[in-house]
Amino acid sequence: MRLPKPKPKHKLPKEPPDEPKERDDEGYESCGQGSARMLTSTLLAHAQEAAEQAQGEDPDMALLLYALCDHLEKKQAGCCRLRDRLRDVREELDDAQVIKAKHKNLQCQAHRYWLKIRSLQMDLYHARHLLTPRRWYPP
Repeated sequence: MRLPKPKPKHKLPKEPPDEPKERDDEGYESCGQGSARMLTSTLLAHAQEAAEQAQGEDPDMALLLYALCDHLEKKQAGCCRLRDRLRDVREELDDAQVIKAKHKNLQCQAHRYWLKIRSLQMDLYHARHLLTPRRWYPP
């Protein structure tokens, strides 16, 4: 009986090839060069400057701009937290898949050893049975 060959180990890529290498630009599209964080900080600076200018002329507009700035800051912080959490979850998934592949390989190896032991036990049984002297009994 021939033992089965072990399966080759699968190498899991750390990042899918269709995703961009830079994760800072997720969620925003800008026409210029730069990251989303730079774009957000520039927008916040201009909005706060406009709110300060509008505070004397139109206090309601200034309050609205300040509220928008706060909302944008919270949204940016939430996006950063989600991006970090997604990266952590992907790393955990990669680790779990590697552990699962190792466990499956160990199960196959244990099965091969069990088959080999069973085969050797049968060979030993047959060898002992054939070496035992037989008596001939008359009919």
